[in-house]
Amino acid sequence: MSDADFKKGMAEVPQWLLCSDDTSAPVKSHTHFLRKTLGAFSGVFQNEFLSEKYAAKVGFLQLVDPRVKLLTLLFFAVFSASISKIPVIIGIGFVAVLYAKLSGLSVTDFLRRVWLYLPMLMLIVSIPAATNLFVKGVPLFYIVKAANFAPHGIYFTTNGIEVALRLALRCGVSLSFGYLIFITTRFSQFEKSLYVLHLPEVFVSVLGMAYRYIFVLTDTAREMVEARFSRTVGKLGSSDGRRFFSHSFAVLFIRSQRLSDEVYDAMCCRCYTGRAVSLADLKFGVQDFIFIASNVIIILILILV
Repeated sequence: MSDADFKKGMAEVPQWLLCSDDTSAPVKSHTHFLRKTLGAFSGVFQNEFLSEKYAAKVGFLQLVDPRVKLLTLLFFAVFSASISKIPVIIGIGFVAVLYAKLSGLSVTDFLRRVWLYLPMLMLIVSIPAATNLFVKGVPLFYIVKAANFAPHGIYFTTNGIEVALRLALRCGVSLSFGYLIFITTRFSQFEKSLYVLHLPEVFVSVLGMAYRYIFVLTDTAREMVEARFSRTVGKLGSSDGRRFFSHSFAVLFIRSQRLSDEVYDAMCCRCYTGRAVSLADLKFGVQDFIFIASNVIIILILILV
């Protein structure tokens, strides 16, 4: 097609087709809280998928018997809570990081999930208790010089800083070993190991049902929010958002009651005896004895230090 033919064709096109239409612009939807809620619900399932992915890996802690792993890592958490020396607590924390690395976990993700939130919050909350108002000791640096309302001044003490740091480290170490237990063990095996360790069957059954029921309720709530989000166009006021969430909580509560009755009836029809069944057999192996021996050596070294 020549330029002359092209210009002739453009001249025959109506002008209203060549003009841009402002009404064709996409409509902005101000439903930020719905998107954030969907993101929070999806985060719950992402954490579950992450746990299953790491538990299925062939790593150091994944090869250990769940009973041995549970008792050993819990002992490390209790041992860190009974130690007052900060370097020893830090050494136990390095053991947790080493186990995470050997088990195929991302060290960066491990530190972010465990140490970035609750231990830091514990440290911030306990900082006021590190002053001479609560813990006496050698002045580290002054906040307020001596005055009429504070004859000795207000200052941070070395003993107070050690107490605050010790609380944060103990919290982080306990969370580290608890995180390693759950991230490297399938919940069915974890639940069976609790039975083998002779914990009350009612406690283990309630724990298992609560764990599974969280995901059922989360999935139901996610579907409700997703249905509302897909049908919302334009700006949604705060009053409408509050009304939606209040109604959603009421509907979710009614659904959960009905679902719990249906699940219980189905379990009774299938001869549920109150004991979880797992297809995986728990057996001691050579790797379990090596794991126990190596941890005994590590604990002896820490005690000697």
